[in-house]
Amino acid sequence: KEFDEDDEDPALAENDGGEDDEGSGDDAPERPQQSQEEQQAQASRLRWTQDVTAALRLMQLLCEGHNLRLQRFLQEQSGKFSRTSVDLMVEMVKLLRVLERNVDSDTAELMVQLMETLIEAIQGPCQTNQKVLVDNKVLESCKRIMQRVGSGQQQQQQQQGGASAVSPL
Repeated sequence: KEFDEDDEDPALAENDGGEDDEGSGDDAPERPQQSQEEQQAQASRLRWTQDVTAALRLMQLLCEGHNLRLQRFLQEQSGKFSRTSVDLMVEMVKLLRVLERNVDSDTAELMVQLMETLIEAIQGPCQTNQKVLVDNKVLESCKRIMQRVGSGQQQQQQQQGGASAVSPL
């Protein structure tokens, strides 16, 4: 399935129930037991995240060693066995944009793997993949992600009463 950044992704759906996160405080009301539907949805999100992370890892490994042929394959799959082609570089950029809006501990492993895959896809250098990232302003997305992570860490530190400087990484 091609990934549309405007799609409401089940793996990254926001918590719209207004419930507090676990461990948010001693005086927070106790969370009710999750319904079977909620447990299934959570398990589905976890499976989706694990599957996408594994697929990204495979793409990363295919590009290892500056394999230009496989790096270019990410953009266009052609040959006697391919009827359609999906620009996986553009799809990864779309995924990055969705993750950018949902930066949290649940998406951290997926985001790290996505970044590692993108790095392998452009090394060598593979100029066609580099152009995709530049044209889609991926560096701006990375900057926003780092700012969010940094501001989240600063807020967490302030809540805990710390005053030292925090690095976004």
